[in-house]
Amino acid sequence: TVALHKTTLYRTHLRHLSTQLQQQYLREVRTPLMAVPSTREMVDAEGVVYTLPEHQVSVRFDDQSYHLVERKI
Repeated sequence: TVALHKTTLYRTHLRHLSTQLQQQYLREVRTPLMAVPSTREMVDAEGVVYTLPEHQVSVRFDDQSYHLVERKI
């Protein structure tokens, strides 16, 4: 987890979530999306956008959770 703590994703968004939610996000969202070849991850102050070959997944965070929105591109 030391490597995770150095990432922009963690410093910007995940550190506000409980450890359980951090692990859930990594297991259920980030890991499967990043496993798709050519997926790009863009982290900014608003959230994270994963761009896959045929769709985008936007993730927005608040202090207690995260929310996903998918759209075709």
